[in-house]
Amino acid sequence: MKNIVFIFTLFLMFFYSSCFQSSQKGLTDKSVNENIQSSITEFDINSIPITNSEIGEYPYLSAPKGYQYINEHNRVYEEKYFFYNDSLVMTIGGQYYHVMVLPIDGQEFSETSVVKNYEETILQLGGVLVYSGGIINKATDLLRKNSMRYAKDMYDPYPYNYKQFLVRTSQGNIWFELCYGLNTKGLDFTVIYEKR
Repeated sequence: MKNIVFIFTLFLMFFYSSCFQSSQKGLTDKSVNENIQSSITEFDINSIPITNSEIGEYPYLSAPKGYQYINEHNRVYEEKYFFYNDSLVMTIGGQYYHVMVLPIDGQEFSETSVVKNYEETILQLGGVLVYSGGIINKATDLLRKNSMRYAKDMYDPYPYNYKQFLVRTSQGNIWFELCYGLNTKGLDFTVIYEKR
C-alpha cells in the first residue's frame, strides 16, 4: 500500500511540474512576442496590399443607418498621429475630415453596433486594422508637446479607445480612425487622405 501511495505521489508531482512548466513557457513565449512587437521601430506600409475595391468619393464613408454626421471639419491639409505599437507613432498628413457620429433624433446610440459597422465596411474595402487600444504614452507626450490641431476637434483625445485603419489605393493612402468609449452619445470619426 505504501508503494502505491508513493508511486501516486510521484505521479502527481510529475504532472503538476509539467503543467507549471508548460504554463510558464506560454507566458515566456507571449512576453518575448510582445517585446519583439514593441521593439519594431518602422511600419512597413508595403506589406499592406493595394485594394482593388471601388472606394468612392472623399470622405468615402457615410454615417451608418440611423446616424448622422455633425460638427464637420474639412481641411485641405492636416497632420495627425497614428499608432502602430507602444514605441511607434507615425505622423500622417493629407486632406483631413473629422466629424462626430451621433444618432438621429429619437434613436439610441449603440457604440458596439456603430464601431462594428465601420470596421466591417473598411475591411471589405481592403483596409487593414493598424492599431486598436488606448492612446499610447508616446502619443500622449507628443500631443502635449506639439498641440496638434486635430486634437482640438475632439472633446478630449486622451481617454478614448482607438481603432485606426489603412486602405491603400493606387492614388494614395486612406487612413480611418474611430475614437469611442468616452462619449455615451456618439463617437469621433476621422479620415486622412494621403496622396501619393
